[in-house]
Amino acid sequence: METARKIFRIVMTVIAALMLLFSLGTVIPVIPVFGSVANFITVGYMHLWLPFCAVMFFISLILSGGWNSGNRLWKLNTFITMISLLISGFLVVYVAFRLKMNKLDFVFRPKKADVSGVITETFTYTESERGPVDLNVYFVNDGETDKPVMVYIHGGGWVQSDKTAHTYYSEVFAKNGYVVVSMDYDLSSENLHLAGFTETQVAEAFGWVRDNISRFGGDAEDLFVTGGSAGASMALNISYRINSGELAATADGAPLPRIKAVSVNFPACSMEDMYRNKDLILGKTAHRMTYSYTGCSPVENPALYESLDPITHATKQVPATCIFYGTNDTLVPQEATAHLVRTLSNWDMPVWSVAIPYGNHMYDMVEGGFGSSAYLEASLRWFEEHR
Repeated sequence: METARKIFRIVMTVIAALMLLFSLGTVIPVIPVFGSVANFITVGYMHLWLPFCAVMFFISLILSGGWNSGNRLWKLNTFITMISLLISGFLVVYVAFRLKMNKLDFVFRPKKADVSGVITETFTYTESERGPVDLNVYFVNDGETDKPVMVYIHGGGWVQSDKTAHTYYSEVFAKNGYVVVSMDYDLSSENLHLAGFTETQVAEAFGWVRDNISRFGGDAEDLFVTGGSAGASMALNISYRINSGELAATADGAPLPRIKAVSVNFPACSMEDMYRNKDLILGKTAHRMTYSYTGCSPVENPALYESLDPITHATKQVPATCIFYGTNDTLVPQEATAHLVRTLSNWDMPVWSVAIPYGNHMYDMVEGGFGSSAYLEASLRWFEEHR
């Protein structure tokens, strides 16, 4: 029995120590390893992390004064878990405060929106050397016409994922009266570098929208764009390039409809920063994604890297821009995002940025959680204001 108790105390101590490292790693991101990945859990899954910390604290508190009373290890566990609980409570309160400052609701317990009645249909919008390239259309068959249209561009570091990524977003927008289009595009790899091709290919989907979206009740002249991560970067680039006239026409020569507003999550606004990411855990992933997309370093082809940064295409013609990002993103450095926001603001362009404190990449991974709910609320509001 005593051996079992000893093993239990050791296990609880290890868990408590890991909790402390995750908690401290979130608020002090320079802590090796834990500073890179802790906030994926402590912030992204705060609705689970806070109760877990509370349970661990009360177990240690009870055992420190009851079973094995006076045992220093239990008292140490109580102290450590108390620190973790206080930090996790601070994270919840601070994230909620920052969202409230942006007049956005904070959702602690995830609650998915009702998306019943949303229909999905698949079509081929273009073909490449690698075969047909498809898109999904999400809509509610309610007989309404002249609905606003939203184009969603998926992320995945240009090397993975597909048009079904974040289907929840597409369905929620469709439920809120939009006709939504989410497209596939050819993915890059270690042996296939498509940086000079992908945005032009995705622009073909905008041409498909122009020619076909009225069949689903959509109005191509009431057009909005969104995306996440690599898709967010392309959403900004393509929207800016279309509105400036740089992407003036698709392959058939017909002009593309202008974008009224764009709303994105954690974009890659500096390809060079991403290529040079030195993070101990995610730096290599960022480097691999960037190299797979470009096939070169920033030194070898600085013009290509510059052409992939949204600020390169920013003019007084840019659509109204809303950007969400995590302040502690260890996959995609966000300093360039803040610079883009400042630039647009200095030009008196309509721009709204929402920084998720201590948030890492993909803080919105929980459907109906605080990240996805705030992003949907902000995007719907932003698009409605700029219709």
